This record gives sequence, C-alpha cells and structure tokens, in this order.
Amino acid sequence: MILADNKYQMNSLGSKYPIIAAAMNQVSDIQLSKAIRHAGGIPSLSIYNYKNNFQGLVDDLIDYKKEFNDLKLFLSVGDAELKIPAVLDLILKSKIEFIELIIESTDILVGLQSITDNGTKVFVKCLTLDGVIPGVTGVILKSNAGAGRGSEDLDNLFHQIKTHYPDLKIIVSGGIGTPDQVKHYIDNGALAISIGTLFAVAEESKISLETKLKIINSTSTDISQFNTGATQNALIFSSVDNDDYNHTTGLHIGIQSPTAGHVFVGTAVDYITSSRPVADIINDLVAKL
Repeated sequence: MILADNKYQMNSLGSKYPIIAAAMNQVSDIQLSKAIRHAGGIPSLSIYNYKNNFQGLVDDLIDYKKEFNDLKLFLSVGDAELKIPAVLDLILKSKIEFIELIIESTDILVGLQSITDNGTKVFVKCLTLDGVIPGVTGVILKSNAGAGRGSEDLDNLFHQIKTHYPDLKIIVSGGIGTPDQVKHYIDNGALAISIGTLFAVAEESKISLETKLKIINSTSTDISQFNTGATQNALIFSSVDNDDYNHTTGLHIGIQSPTAGHVFVGTAVDYITSSRPVADIINDLVAKL
C-alpha cells in the first residue's frame, strides 16, 4: 500500500486512495459521503438530490466541513444550476474543492471562470471526445458500462482523451469493480477511479436492504435501458408512468423496494457478492496498487 500512498502524493486530489464516489441520483447523501472520506476516498454530492431543498445542501456542507475541516468532495452541478445566483454564490463562498460539471445545453456557460479563479478544480462530465471544454482541470469519463448515459467503450474513450489532451487530468468510470481494473487505469495515467454501483450496495448506502439484495443477486445480463427519457443502464422492476427525463420517480420507488420502479447499475454489478462496509470495498479496489 506504500506505493499507492506515494503515487497519491503526486496528484492534485490529495486523498489517501485514488477512489472517488460517483454522484448517484437519490443515493449520494451525507452519510455515504462521510463513510467514503473516512475510508480514504473522495465523496460526491449531487445538487440534483437537493432540487427542492437547497438549504439541505447548505446544512450538509456545513456538517461535512465540521467533521473534516475542509470541503474535499465533488459537488455534481449542471450548467443550468450555475446560472442560479445562490448556487454559484455557495460554491464560491464555501470553497468546495471539486466540481463535476454536467453540460446539458449549448448556452453560454456561466460562472466557470469565477469558480476556477476561486481555486475550485472543475472536472467536466465527458461522454465523448467532443465533451471536453476549455478552462477545466480535467474530465470524468462516463462509459457505456456504467449506470449513467455513457455511449462509448471506456478503453476507447480513455485512449482518445489521452491522445488529444495529454495534459488533461482524467477520472474514469463505468463497469470498474476489480483491483486489476483499478491498477490498469492508474498505471496508464488515470488520476482516479470513480465508483458507483459498488458503493450503491455498501452497508452505508441509503438503498433498502431488500433492493441491495436484489442488486447483489443480479448480473449485467439483467441490465436494460428505458424506452423513453435518458438512456440509462438499470435494473427495471416495473415501468413508471409519467416519470421525468432522468427517471427519478421510479428510482425513488426502486431504492426503497425492488417490487416497483428501478435502480441504476453498471456492469460492475457482476463483481458484487454481498453488502460490505465502504472501507472494505475501497481497500479491495486498491489492493494491487
């Protein structure tokens, strides 16, 4: 493990291990975030999970900073949210260390320069080579093997980004669930690995035990995609009428019980055999570094 620690002294994240918790709709909360941080990784919070409770985000950030004396975490934010003065003001005043920026429109991007000038490192969510934008610290690659909307093979996308943007910092995600995979990407120049599905079934995850067991007993052959809205990989228990584009209503139902709705998962579901503490998951992932 000395090798992993030494490698990490040379990157810009400053965590013990090169493991980041992906920002998961309806799942990433302050409890899971604290567990990730205590285990040596870097957590994520999604502003989307505070859509109707902005004060809740403020309170959780205060709680996190009180416990760790910093805001070393990723806040996942869409370009539309950056246009909201209260959101931009919170990012600037609180000095959140990392932003995952999701570009969803072709409008002029608001606030990016002020955020980077303030010292926050911005990583843009990237589904294709065309997703790279100027002025960011790096990218978070989303492949077709993850629970998100990725469309490209991770190895191919990783190679494209490294070839065209050799100085860009790269975080990879999608289908990663073994120490060999983690070692492969770190040895080939990735800054860190973003993990979603494995943490979704961790003991500290808010997903119900019944749904966790359903995920554990599933494989990648059980994954399907929605016929409407965003193209996302999921275990679909039943269809939900009039769901939003991101299928949030069905997700809210599914994380409580696998009798209806759905949960988002990637092909890393094949590497899950039980619900374990976050610390055990991270220790296994970095075992070969």
